[in-house]
Amino acid sequence: MVASSYQSGMRLDSRPLGALIAPYPYPVCPGNGFVMYQDEFSESELRAIRAIVLTEDYQRLRNEQTNYYMVAYVKERLEGNDFDLGDMYLRASWEAEIEHPSLVQQYQALAIAKYDAFLMRDSTHSKDWWFATIVAAELDRLLGHFDAVEGRLAGVATPPNSSLKQAISQIRSNALAHNSKQERLLPSKERTMGSGGMR
Repeated sequence: MVASSYQSGMRLDSRPLGALIAPYPYPVCPGNGFVMYQDEFSESELRAIRAIVLTEDYQRLRNEQTNYYMVAYVKERLEGNDFDLGDMYLRASWEAEIEHPSLVQQYQALAIAKYDAFLMRDSTHSKDWWFATIVAAELDRLLGHFDAVEGRLAGVATPPNSSLKQAISQIRSNALAHNSKQERLLPSKERTMGSGGMR
């Protein structure tokens, strides 16, 4: 259990910064390695999950990948939605920074692919649309795909709040400078970022 936390800022890829653990650590079954990503499951979900978790593929991957990757692995086979899968791979990339640094870029690329699949079917400019658009651009920057960043952000509409405007401005300027390092989201001139961040 995580007792308490304090967020003091955020990176451009939306990872919260401060006295906290990010991503939130899910409990893992010590026997079969299933990552408990929610509190309750229906009987039909449990049957489907059991069939996935007991495969040789799952048992091999659990020793090679992060917990959030394994959540995405299960959810993909349960036909989870693309935005949620992008979120799982994004969080897996944060998790891998300490546990498996060699996997960070692989997870970032998987997150981009899922966010793009979501964006191809959604043009509502909802909170999720803005999040997927901006974070996919940031992940492209981190992967060194600097031209792709401008392609993603050049034609977007005016963001609905100052935090999103600031994020877009920073991502574009860092991409133009060919900077692929992790960067902190700076406070906007209009107001400082609240705990809600880009969501």
